[in-house]
Order: sequence, then structure tokens, then C-alpha cells
Amino acid sequence: MKSPADMYKSVEGAQEIPPYQRVQKLLQGAIVKLEQAQLAHKEGDMALRGELMGDVVTIIGFLQAALDMEKGGEIADNLDALYDYMTRRLGQFYLDQSLDSLVEVSKLLGDMRDAWDGVAEQMKSA
Repeated sequence: MKSPADMYKSVEGAQEIPPYQRVQKLLQGAIVKLEQAQLAHKEGDMALRGELMGDVVTIIGFLQAALDMEKGGEIADNLDALYDYMTRRLGQFYLDQSLDSLVEVSKLLGDMRDAWDGVAEQMKSA
């Protein structure tokens, strides 16, 4: 499994783009990997599904570790709790094998990505 640092480095051009765009790319990558994991599950490819879900957990862990809990205040606390929740929901999948948890986490990540898209628009107009 890739380390969070390796996952971050794998985001194409990560060092040349602003931090908010890095977050957008990581969120999008997690969404794509969850979609691929759902397909792998439906096709019975458990090894690929496990690898993809491991990547998603790594991305979420990286985003969580990057939170500045001192400066971030309530927003950082809420994001930390949300990342914990998403990780638990992904773990729940292994217990019940229901795609509901994967769909839920994918939606949550999509909502977060959409919010960061709004940040990107604000940054462009500033």
C-alpha cells in the first residue's frame, strides 16, 4: 500500500499547483477509485477492489493528516470527524459487503470536491 506521501507525490504536478487544487485532485482521485472499486466488486475482482479501497483510505488519511487543527478551528474539527466517519464506513463495507457504504462515501467526497470547486472559483476571481 502506498504511503500518504507517495499518494500525494502521485498527484500529477502536485508541487506546481496551489494547495486547494491539490485537495481537489485528491478528492477526485478518491471518487474515481471508489467507482472503480465498486465495479471490481461487482465483477468479483476482490484483489483489485482491496487495492483501490486501500488507496482511498490512504487519500482520506492524507487529507486528515494535513488538517491544521490549531488554525482550522471548528472547520478542521468537523473535517476530522468527517474523515473518521468515512474511514469507518469504508471499514463497514468489509463486514456487510453492501455497496451502500461505498456509495455514501463517494457522495460525501463528491460534496467535498464540489465545495472545493467553489473555493477554486473564489480564488480565481480574487
